[in-house]
This record gives sequence, structure tokens and C-alpha cells, in this order.
Amino acid sequence: MSNIRWMIRRDIPEVLDINTLNDEGNALSEEEFLSLLRERNVICMVVEDQDKIVGFMVYELCPIYLSLLLLQVHPAHKGEGIGAKMFDKLTTKISPTSRRKFIATQIRESNLDSLLWAKKRGFLAKSINKSAYSSPEDDGIFMIYDGSEEKGAKVVDFGGIEIEL
Repeated sequence: MSNIRWMIRRDIPEVLDINTLNDEGNALSEEEFLSLLRERNVICMVVEDQDKIVGFMVYELCPIYLSLLLLQVHPAHKGEGIGAKMFDKLTTKISPTSRRKFIATQIRESNLDSLLWAKKRGFLAKSINKSAYSSPEDDGIFMIYDGSEEKGAKVVDFGGIEIEL
């Protein structure tokens, strides 16, 4: 039975392993994770199963949305619903009546598995950020999960790029 909880400092080695396995060559350093843990507007959570970390997510609290920065599952546990469980937890933080009404994320254009995963959960591609990634160079796809019932011309500044919902 897996459990989602706040990430703590002693989780960092296992989180680093998962990040390295998923993002070889682009993994965050220990200091970068520690910096995220110290940020007041960043939430870091882990999924623990039998005292082992099997996944984690990092998201930022922005004024009217949540910015999903990272959501990764240990490769040995992919397909077990761990990512979906984390995403379901995240969607409880947005609603039509809350301050934050949607979730925004950016995914590498070449990361087809993540793009399909996000699409399956209701994310819609809204914009392309040319050359957003280096080593290797790649475009980023801005995606939005809209948890509000209001549809219309809301414009959001997502990392310097305006996106119309």
C-alpha cells in the first residue's frame, strides 16, 4: 500500500536516484533538490511503498494555478498507477471555487510517454516554447489541466509566455 507524504531531507538520495534514472544527463543535483525544499511556494511530495520511495512530485504555488515542475516514478514501478495517484492528489488542490483553478506544466517535445500520460489525464497542449531545453536541445510543450468550470479568455503568464485558456 503506497502512501503520499511530504518530502523530507533524508528522502533526497532516493529521489535523486529516481530523477537520474528518468532524466539521465538532465537530473537535478542534491543542492537543487534541497533548494526546492527550502522554497516557501514549492511543495515536494514522495510516494512511499514498503519504506521505499517509488515516486515524487514537485509543484509550485502560483497566484491562480499550480505549476507542476516534476512528477516521476521509479522505472521499476511504472504502470502501477503511482503517477496517477500523485496527479489525483494534485487535482484536489484546485477547484472552480478555489483561488487556484488549473495546473500548468511543460514537457519536452521528445518525451512522448509523458505527453501521452498528460493527455490521458486531461491536459491540453497550449503553446510551444522553442528551444526550452538544452542537452539535447528540445522544444517544450506547455500543457494545461483546467479544473474550473469557467471557460473563456483567461490569459496566464506562464514563465514569461502568455497562454490563453
